[in-house]
Amino acid sequence: MTILPAFQQVLAYISFFTNGLLIISIVLKSPKTMGAYKYLMIFMSLYNVVYGAIHLLIQPEMHARGSYYTSVTTSERSMLPSVALYPLMLLWAASFSIVLGLLAIHFLYRYFIVMSDHRYITGPIHLCTWLTIPILSGLAYAFSIHLFFPFGTELDDIVRKDISKNEGVSRDDVIYFGFCIYKKLGRPGLTETNWMSIYGILIICGVLAVSSALLLFFGFKCYWEIEQLPDPRTGFSSHTSVLQTQLFHSLVVQTFISIILIFLPSALVVANTFTGTADRFYGLLATVTISLYPVVAPLPSLIMILLTIFLQNLQQWAFGLLLKQWGLDKEDDELKVANYKDYRLQILNKPVISFSC
Repeated sequence: MTILPAFQQVLAYISFFTNGLLIISIVLKSPKTMGAYKYLMIFMSLYNVVYGAIHLLIQPEMHARGSYYTSVTTSERSMLPSVALYPLMLLWAASFSIVLGLLAIHFLYRYFIVMSDHRYITGPIHLCTWLTIPILSGLAYAFSIHLFFPFGTELDDIVRKDISKNEGVSRDDVIYFGFCIYKKLGRPGLTETNWMSIYGILIICGVLAVSSALLLFFGFKCYWEIEQLPDPRTGFSSHTSVLQTQLFHSLVVQTFISIILIFLPSALVVANTFTGTADRFYGLLATVTISLYPVVAPLPSLIMILLTIFLQNLQQWAFGLLLKQWGLDKEDDELKVANYKDYRLQILNKPVISFSC
């Protein structure tokens, strides 16, 4: 086993742990007032698990050279039969668009919460409706790849020969999709633009642009509304205002993680194919950073939840010490609650962080 497949497998197992821990934390520690937002968080974590599982099962790798790009796997790398490899390759590629769509509906949900408008975010029907956005964008992305970046003679001679030679497998065991910006003509040194690949790239960029527009629109509107908090017209307390700000910042960090680990490396590969200067290093870099994504993506939310739990326990411990100092009966729950509220509001005069909406 070479270093890259082993690295992908290790990262996949780590992603199972980080996302599993986040799901457990959401299920056990989130209050009922969190509403449908916890299901969005769980759905995204589950998809990260699926994304990590694809890396574990088929170990896809990006290849780039000159003016061509391919995403490749082989039957030797895969734990599954050959018939399952191409559909999983398409699902892996569609994840780029699905991740962006999921982040967009997270910002959308947060915006409606901040606006205190629950008409479009309550109930299973609305939740399923919003979840169709990333799913449909992923389907459009995968269909575009299948239609415009198919197996073809322009890439077969290059890709299959190169991969089969390096990995010692039969040419028929190489599964890939990809594009070539310039294709060779009959005479040596003559090339022409491969418009089929250009059209496919434009359509894929259009699919990503729709999700990006939703993300930016609701992201900026959510930021603007949060900047107005606390506002008596919203009905939010200072405690809730702090919470909304924390959740928004967590989403912003997750968005930058996806940009840095998925979209920037992929854009670098595509940009270099247009200039004919793509190198294998760019493909390896993108493969590694994309494999890192399902590991790193849940960390902002996970850190926020664990930090919240730690601070709550610390506050309870500190309050218990104060009760001893005041000589109060610690078993008198009503008295403890009353004094705790008075201690929080009158002495600290700041909200206690809790993980709720």
